Amino acid sequence: MPPPESHKKLTKKEKQILHDWIKAGGDYEPHWAYQQPKQNADDTIDSLVEKALKKKGLTLSKPTAAHTLLRRLHFDITGLPPTSAEVTAFTDAHKIDPMAAVAKATDKLLSSPNYGERMAMKWLDAVRYADTVGYHGDQNTEVSLFRDYVINSFNNDLPYNQFIIEQIAGDLIPNA
Repeated sequence: MPPPESHKKLTKKEKQILHDWIKAGGDYEPHWAYQQPKQNADDTIDSLVEKALKKKGLTLSKPTAAHTLLRRLHFDITGLPPTSAEVTAFTDAHKIDPMAAVAKATDKLLSSPNYGERMAMKWLDAVRYADTVGYHGDQNTEVSLFRDYVINSFNNDLPYNQFIIEQIAGDLIPNA
């Protein structure tokens, strides 16, 4: 309906459309854009993987044991094994609520300083970082600041686009 301050009136055709709609029961369906999306179970990554495996005569692996899962998380995220206490705590929590236990362990590992060291290792390898000058001798060079910057970038969740800008054009950024 037009707002009163617009001073517009409905045409006869528009009035007839409203009249017919009311006479038919006035069914109203909310706009599709305001509906909660329904996830099609056939589109989840698990179902897509399962379909591909079925075509090859394979099946999904069984869920792994809690201690194995924790070891995988630790090695993937920090590169270090879990302690005995961490394994015990995770295994106990996993029995109660597996998803919550995994989420908590993942969050803890991502907030660990070892996470930045693990992730920085791959970047530093790619840019050929070294603490020495190479085969000419092993005198130390002052490049540990760069190594620490890369580690801290990962640990402080520096956005990737900003990280790349600083890597490529760091010398052109004011006050860098």
